[in-house]
Amino acid sequence: MKSVPARLAASVLIATFYMFIIAFEIAYVGNAAFWPTFWGGAYLTTAIGEFLAMTLGAVVLYFVNLRFDLSK
Repeated sequence: MKSVPARLAASVLIATFYMFIIAFEIAYVGNAAFWPTFWGGAYLTTAIGEFLAMTLGAVVLYFVNLRFDLSK
């Protein structure tokens, strides 16, 4: 991918998708069942927070990339 917005969008989606690892860790440490933790609160809130943080970071990086070429 050569498009900066496409690369930033891909990184946001990939990082959000892999938040299921955090849900597994929460279920393991908290001795809870995985699927209720996954679909219930832990995965959804963690994934939403990760998505928002990554999206904000991607927007900031996009504008920084317009000023300073970060592709080098």
